[in-house]
Amino acid sequence: MQKVFKVNDRCLMGLAGLATDVKTFSAKMKMKTNMYKLTEKRDIKASVYTDLVATSLYEKRFGPYFVVPVVAGLDDKGNGEYEPVIASYDYIG
Repeated sequence: MQKVFKVNDRCLMGLAGLATDVKTFSAKMKMKTNMYKLTEKRDIKASVYTDLVATSLYEKRFGPYFVVPVVAGLDDKGNGEYEPVIASYDYIG
């Protein structure tokens, strides 16, 4: 089973936990990322994606996904400089 998911060229998400919830949560995050790309007409930044993961977990706080996400990526600061972004979460974001 896949545990690391590519969000875009500068962001990855790793998921540990219950296999069915890993599959469900990764599909939900892929859908939300695609919706972001359609509405904003650009790739999601890693720092914005970390917030999206947290709010997605919090939405299901009374019946949580049994997953522990880790997000790692780089945010473009301009001038060819990048800022590292690393975040991990519990079951409710």
